[in-house]
Amino acid sequence: MENQRLFLFIALSLVVLLLFSAWQEHNAPKPVVGVEAPGAADTASLEAPPALPAAGMAESQPLSVAEAKPQSVTGERIHVRTDLLDVEINTAGGEISRAALLAYPVSLGASEVVQLLDDRLPDLFVAQSGLVASSGSAPDHHAIFSSEQSEYRLAAGQDEIKVNLHWQDPAGVQVLKTLTFHRNSYVVDVAYQVQNGSSQTWKARPYEQLQRTKVAEHNQSRFIYTYMGGVVSSSWNHYEKVKFEDMAKWKPEQSYNQGGWIAMIQHYFLGAWIPDADAPNHFYTKALPDGRYL
Repeated sequence: MENQRLFLFIALSLVVLLLFSAWQEHNAPKPVVGVEAPGAADTASLEAPPALPAAGMAESQPLSVAEAKPQSVTGERIHVRTDLLDVEINTAGGEISRAALLAYPVSLGASEVVQLLDDRLPDLFVAQSGLVASSGSAPDHHAIFSSEQSEYRLAAGQDEIKVNLHWQDPAGVQVLKTLTFHRNSYVVDVAYQVQNGSSQTWKARPYEQLQRTKVAEHNQSRFIYTYMGGVVSSSWNHYEKVKFEDMAKWKPEQSYNQGGWIAMIQHYFLGAWIPDADAPNHFYTKALPDGRYL
């Protein structure tokens, strides 16, 4: 009788675990928009930025991801430390190559903190951004910027840090890319200021993309499932999961939206891009041949 009770208890426990796992997968907590982690650069990245529509094409036409072309781009590193973040910005692309979360140790009592964004394999997770022009050159996420300083630290009584990065092409177009870090915040604002000193009209638009490799979750429970992959928020679906295996198959004709946001999530943490809420946006996905996903 005691053995039967023990068997029934074990069986019931397994059923409860399986039901809880299925419920958690279906009802994953929604990311809190506004506390997303900042972006980071991948200096070994091979893919080109999205291409602009051809001349004369309607503005509503989507951007598309161009095929990858091998290239090696390296830049200088800029160290930025706030009350919550310890990051490195790479002047190649003007991106954050690494982002450590100072308030989150990897385990209770540990001195090592969570490294959410990192441009080193195998746990590659970066956020890239840039400009693409309809004609001429523009600073994409491979462009080399110059920096005014190599070290920034949020001082007592200071509420924000602005990191200014400069780019100029031979024709006279100058772009100032500014990354703004805020006290008590994980949000990093990205803004562009363009001065056209050339003799031609210059038109461009921004793009943002998240890139990561699919890796096993650290300290992942064998019994409780946690989702790792993409998430898109749009007007027709406020929380849509896009699994790694589905990223190459996602149909662009279904991805027009005003506002919205995109994210790559993992257990406890996420990195997200939140574009202008009033601007029309086109969402795209792609699986690269070497195990990276956009």
